[in-house]
Amino acid sequence: MKRALLINGSPRPEGNNAYIIDIVENELRKKDVAVTRIEMSGDRIAPCIHCRECERQKGCVVEDPMSQVYGELDRSDIIVVSCPLYFNGVTAGFKALVDRCQAVWASKYVLGDSMIDRKKDRKGLFICTGGQPEDETDFTGALLVAEAFFRVSNVKIWNKMLVTDVEKRPVMGRGDVTGQVRRLAKELT
Repeated sequence: MKRALLINGSPRPEGNNAYIIDIVENELRKKDVAVTRIEMSGDRIAPCIHCRECERQKGCVVEDPMSQVYGELDRSDIIVVSCPLYFNGVTAGFKALVDRCQAVWASKYVLGDSMIDRKKDRKGLFICTGGQPEDETDFTGALLVAEAFFRVSNVKIWNKMLVTDVEKRPVMGRGDVTGQVRRLAKELT
């Protein structure tokens, strides 16, 4: 059975990104994919304190929900991140999760014993929602962070979806957006 890790990078438990993750989860469950969700609104992940302990021993010494994330990243075949755009970047909660992947990086490149299986074929999907209209929204910063996260986690970015103008036109009322999310979710397996 395939496994998926779905990360809602939004601090809002019922916003656009939660709705997107709900759609993805429903489509994956229809195909009997085991799903684990990480919610930035509830799963408080502390930032990396750069103590460098991960360069001496595999893992992170900070005890919080990130310990579960490491295991799910290793076990999952599919990783989906849906995150709002905050000032041309990702949210603080998702950025903390990404920064805590320093332990993964150190396990690979300092200790030579990756926490996440490097041979496993994983598919990644990044969805980012921006409040401004298309001509005023710049996703570059968020894309760079997402690419770094997927790369260090040994995940190939399979696709990305950038959604603009969600302040005036929330995802919930946009059939074009929800239809595309459903299509992408079906194609993940």
